[in-house]
Amino acid sequence: MNASNASNVSNVSNDVRDSSEADNAGEARDSSDSNKADKKIDGITKENPSTDIEKYIEKQIEMKLNSLLETLPETIPKDLKIKPIYNLTIKELYKNTLQTLIDIINDIVDVYSKRNYINNNNYIYILLNIFTKDNRKIYVGIMIVVLSFIFYFIDGVSM
Repeated sequence: MNASNASNVSNVSNDVRDSSEADNAGEARDSSDSNKADKKIDGITKENPSTDIEKYIEKQIEMKLNSLLETLPETIPKDLKIKPIYNLTIKELYKNTLQTLIDIINDIVDVYSKRNYINNNNYIYILLNIFTKDNRKIYVGIMIVVLSFIFYFIDGVSM
């Protein structure tokens, strides 16, 4: 019995030794893996971090742009296309002129409420910018022509 116990003990000790060697080898692999992981985190290596960061940023931007391009429609809807002034109907000119007048009044009210914080030279440039913003020039011209007719008739009646 003692001989079998001794062989069992030696077998167990050999198994323990083998498992501890395997654990040590596994730890060595884990440490080498962790060293590799330390050197390379999310595709960024410690040896050349600036180029890797740039590559990572480029990759992220490219992914976001591609996802955005996939969500955009292939064609622009007809409502969003800007029509040339000569293709507009009288009704569209009327609606756009009124909408432009409303937008101009709202912008002037916003600037006037902030007038105390703006000097006079900038105030004049801001007002000129309000009248010449985007596609407002043609509609401002239409409003000036209409006001000219109104003043002409008022002046003619008062004589």
